Amino acid sequence: MCAVTRKFPGGVRAFGLEHRQYQFIGRGADAMSIIRRSIRSSSFDVQTKDPFLTDPAMVGIPIFDKKSLLINKHLDKMGMGRYQWFLYFLCGGGYFLDLMWANSFGLAGPAMQREFGIHDNVYGTLFTSFSVGLTVGALVWGILVDIIGRKWAFNLTLAIASVFGTLIGIPYHISGTAADLKQWQWVIICILAGMVGTGIGGNIPIDSTILIEFLPQNKRFLLASVSTFQPLGVVMNCLISYLIIPKFSCPKKSLACNSFEETDCCTQSSNMGWRYMFFATGAITIVIFIGRFLLFKFIESPKFLLSKGRDEEAIQAVQDVAKVNRQECHLSIMDFYYLEVMAEREEAVLSTERELTPLMRIPRKEKALRGALKNLSELFSSWTMVRLTLLTWVVYAFDAWGFSIAGAFGPKILESRGQQQADGNYLDLIIVALYGLPGTVIATTMIEVPSFGRKWSMVFSSALMATSCFLFVKIPQPVTMLGLEYFAQSLFNAILYGWTAEAFPARLRGTACGLASTWGRLFSIISPILAGVILASRGPSDLLYLAGGGVFICTAAIVLLPETKDAQAL
Repeated sequence: MCAVTRKFPGGVRAFGLEHRQYQFIGRGADAMSIIRRSIRSSSFDVQTKDPFLTDPAMVGIPIFDKKSLLINKHLDKMGMGRYQWFLYFLCGGGYFLDLMWANSFGLAGPAMQREFGIHDNVYGTLFTSFSVGLTVGALVWGILVDIIGRKWAFNLTLAIASVFGTLIGIPYHISGTAADLKQWQWVIICILAGMVGTGIGGNIPIDSTILIEFLPQNKRFLLASVSTFQPLGVVMNCLISYLIIPKFSCPKKSLACNSFEETDCCTQSSNMGWRYMFFATGAITIVIFIGRFLLFKFIESPKFLLSKGRDEEAIQAVQDVAKVNRQECHLSIMDFYYLEVMAEREEAVLSTERELTPLMRIPRKEKALRGALKNLSELFSSWTMVRLTLLTWVVYAFDAWGFSIAGAFGPKILESRGQQQADGNYLDLIIVALYGLPGTVIATTMIEVPSFGRKWSMVFSSALMATSCFLFVKIPQPVTMLGLEYFAQSLFNAILYGWTAEAFPARLRGTACGLASTWGRLFSIISPILAGVILASRGPSDLLYLAGGGVFICTAAIVLLPETKDAQAL
């Protein structure tokens, strides 16, 4: 209960103080003005019965971090409630779509190439366009999520992907010759693929950022388990393609039509399978978007609101989560005022004219560009942050370097050694994708083992991934070879995505995750190009060392990264 020594107009109840564990002793016309003035006055005495707020360990901590810790305390007290589970599966939907869309272009590509008569030297533009979109999406959405908020970014990424992804399958009728029509259709499809990538590219940085800001401390291992949805997305896409594309596609040896009158060729009407597949993938994306936007009431992240100086809204967000979870929450603005009083007194700032010190400086609303530049500058604000940021970029870049080369050239290397090449049929791809499931499950368990934690689990899994690259030509079964690499890749990336969200503070978490993902996407574009040159000039052995050696750079960089297992996510 809260007691105030003076009688205020409307009574204590008018100010919502009757259920707070505070006692205020001082002078003033109303409670709120007294509380606010107390931040500048040492003549005002504030007492609290909450031991968390009076913990000596809180002394010297910046005010933003104190408020974040207080929010963490209340989220931990709630536990893993209904809201967190809803959010977990909706974020899992973002992971699900990430690889589902990436896989769809590879499965649809051959049928599209036959219909449009695309030469091999132009065929790669489809994947380059999608990869460029992923890179732009990771960069733009990673920065925007720290500016416009988690809510809009959470929904807009899927809205973009669902609209442009569905449009890929729509037949286009353009005046001109058949060759002109096919050329323009291919250009339009590549542009649309880039737009899909722009939406999908923001999924993992945004979803991991959002999820960690609502999970209780003892459930943060779920950040790794959410990666289980990625191989499930591949499996779903392979099943859809297996049921649709072969049945509604022209024969593999058929040629593109040179005129509209030709029928003994790969016509549009005889090759609708890949279009149906994009319709189905787009429909799944729309369903997940509807679940996020219409069926689920997203509560803005209290950490984001706090980083923008919107304390009252941050408190309301925590209370709204408690309401969905059907629990009580006693967090109030009074708690924040108390922290401000104590921080002010720690600094011994008694004059209203004195500039706020770092301990008391509270975030203010800023313009978007200024906010983005500020977040970028904070990544390099100290030697500790510079080291953390650059090492994270190195890990993401060479992680993508390794799995991009292995995925693109693994079967070709086996073929060059006279071994059986994976025929690429849908069932084999499903088997390979299923190897990723135990990888993510093991990752979820391994990071909670004290002797491993996040850091050494990443060291082990990245080293295993690098080793699997060297073993490509040693394993006679191509499906097993690809499955081993995908197992190690899934194990490593499941831990990496969760660790990144834990390692950076809320005010620049989205920017940090987005930039790290951008470097990974960028190296996914560069590495296959360089690998192709090396394959042509030096042979497959050097290519294997290139892939595995790149991932071992990850391993070396991870050794220098901090452990985040027991650290608070501020």
